[in-house]
Amino acid sequence: MTGLASTREALLAEALGELGTLLDRVEAAVLALKAAGAATDAASERMARQAEEADRHILALVEGAKVHTARHIAAHAARAMRQASDAEVERMTAAARALFREELVAALRQQVLARQETAPFVLSWKAALWTHLAACATASLATWALVTL
Repeated sequence: MTGLASTREALLAEALGELGTLLDRVEAAVLALKAAGAATDAASERMARQAEEADRHILALVEGAKVHTARHIAAHAARAMRQASDAEVERMTAAARALFREELVAALRQQVLARQETAPFVLSWKAALWTHLAACATASLATWALVTL
């Protein structure tokens, strides 16, 4: 039985050695897992800080885009209002000119008709000049005839 006991002891010693190696590996794995957990925690914290920083950066970009968009819309609205205002001024000017022409022509026609009714025999300036010259010539001839005859 000594052979069996020594075999058993040898197997037991070998099993205890392997168990020690296995425990060393488990302890190393535990330490590696703890280190990996700490690294994961640190990475998680870095990621959280980076996410917060990215959020702030994105919010700043969004606010900048809002401001830029509002300015762009305001500039386009102002330009559209100027164009509409200019077009309206042009339309009102054209309407005022047309109305002024219509009213002026009507008033002038009315004045011409009124003058023709009150003074039916109004000579033009050329006819009036010839009439005046003829009257002067007649008066001069009559004066000469009275003086010399």
